[in-house]
Amino acid sequence: MRYSIAIVIVKSVRYWRVAGFVAILSVGEARAYDFAGPPPGFTAGKVNTFQFYVADQVTYDDNLFRLPPGTVGVPGAIFPNAKQNDLVNTTTLGGQGLWDIGRQEIHIDLRADENRFKNNGDLDYVSANAVGLWNWRAGQYFSGQVETFWDRSLASFGQTRYSGKDLVTSLEELGSARYQLGPHWAAYGQVRGSFTEHSATAEQFNNFHNKSGNAGVEYATSANDTYGFQYQYVDITFKQDLAVATQAFNYNEDSGRFLLHYGLSDKTVIDAYAGYLRRQYPGLSIGSYSGEIWRAALTYHVTEKTQFILSGWHELHAYIDAESNYFVAKGVSISPVWNASDKLSFTFAGAYENQDYIGSNNTAIIGAQRTAKVNSEQATIRYTPRDAWIINVFIRHEKRDSNEPTFAYSDNLASANVTFRFW
Repeated sequence: MRYSIAIVIVKSVRYWRVAGFVAILSVGEARAYDFAGPPPGFTAGKVNTFQFYVADQVTYDDNLFRLPPGTVGVPGAIFPNAKQNDLVNTTTLGGQGLWDIGRQEIHIDLRADENRFKNNGDLDYVSANAVGLWNWRAGQYFSGQVETFWDRSLASFGQTRYSGKDLVTSLEELGSARYQLGPHWAAYGQVRGSFTEHSATAEQFNNFHNKSGNAGVEYATSANDTYGFQYQYVDITFKQDLAVATQAFNYNEDSGRFLLHYGLSDKTVIDAYAGYLRRQYPGLSIGSYSGEIWRAALTYHVTEKTQFILSGWHELHAYIDAESNYFVAKGVSISPVWNASDKLSFTFAGAYENQDYIGSNNTAIIGAQRTAKVNSEQATIRYTPRDAWIINVFIRHEKRDSNEPTFAYSDNLASANVTFRFW
């Protein structure tokens, strides 16, 4: 599963899914560029309906191509007169459906965005995504999910280093089931398949097919405290081209992890897991990895309207638009949230991550393992003056240091979004 910090330019649109625990995730889990604003969400009581919305957003990025400091122009640009900074206008048409049919719950989300660049018009493109989710239940003890997710976004220049239009298209399908064995025990499992493809020929070595599944058991001592164990298997197949020096390599992965959800008090909750992961590249030693993985998040509700989440992790990550380039991610993050009123909220997120690449892709400088240190800070203001209107204002700073200079950069981004919901 891939989740990201809930921001405007890089975000996860899988906002309905319940993860193993909820926390601010690492910088390394970021998706491709998505200039559209966050989905509006349903208002209270809006069930068994389909709700249309329109939105317009203006985004300013002072280092669109994520170039190293001191770079003049845009080296390697695929189109003429490319500029480092840009103002992007995004117009969105979308719709959300939510139906409760008996004990079955159906969600549908559809969205299309026209993205227009003031300085780099050759990048103009239409992005879109669609989500269909069925929360099913059969009898008193058997439940699960079926989901389909499709997305089309602009690839991140910071990872591919391709200074042209490269649209990343993803399709994911999954099914899960959970059986309540008794008042304390439950068993669950999931199967998942996904495809990711790049439109730019030079980046198609990163096209891949993901086949994975997991199974686990959970023991609950109370409504708030649960313990569990999960096993997961992943098989990744990349597009192979022996004539291309930067070819990616297939791999398979096994991992086992112990999970914990524990309420220290009415205001404090710990979500954590710890386990061991083994990744193998059949017939090759490059890129293989075996080691511990873990993540922990502490959520503290200071008041009814204020909370913060403190997270730490040690995991294996990749950027979705450079999936062959995996790294060991060690990081921390903190996110205070203040819901000043029913109409106004403030969110801040700060994260630091150390990235040690495992060498599965030979873009690193010869004789040295690629490393990076990433700092990011962001703030979001959400204001809902009326039920139909939503205003989001967002700012973000990111700084990446790397022993491979071409991957080092500093970036500042700001955006403002207005959404109108039709009833």
